[in-house]
Amino acid sequence: MGDPISLTASQIRYLLTMKDLDHEGIGVRGIKVASALGFSRPSVHTMLNTFREMGLIRKDDYGIARFTDLGLEIVTRYSCYYQSLIRVLAAYFPPDEHLQAAVYAFMAEIPENRLKALACGYQKAAQRPN
Repeated sequence: MGDPISLTASQIRYLLTMKDLDHEGIGVRGIKVASALGFSRPSVHTMLNTFREMGLIRKDDYGIARFTDLGLEIVTRYSCYYQSLIRVLAAYFPPDEHLQAAVYAFMAEIPENRLKALACGYQKAAQRPN
C-alpha cells in the first residue's frame, strides 16, 4: 500500500459535503457542491481536479464526480471520525459552523491512526451500559 493520503481541513470539508450530497451513490455535480459550500464554481472545479489527481474521484463526460474505491474508503473513515468528534464536542460547544470548522482543522492536523483510536474509543464508550 502507498503512503497515506494527507488531507487539509478544506479537503475534508469538501469530501464530507460530497458524501452528504451523494445520497444514492450516483455522483454529484460541481455546481451542487459549490451551492452547498457557498463557493464559486471555479474553486470547486479546481478542488475536484485535485481529488481526481489524488485518485479519490473520477468525473464522467457530464461532469458528475463519483468516488473511486479509494475515495469512498477514505471519505467513509473520515465521516466516522467527524461524527465521533462532533458528538463529543457538541456536549460542550454549540453545534454550529464554528465547531464544524474546528473539527475539520483538528482532523487535518492529527495523524489518522490517532483519529481512528479516538473514534473507536468513543464508539466503545458509547456502547457500554451505564
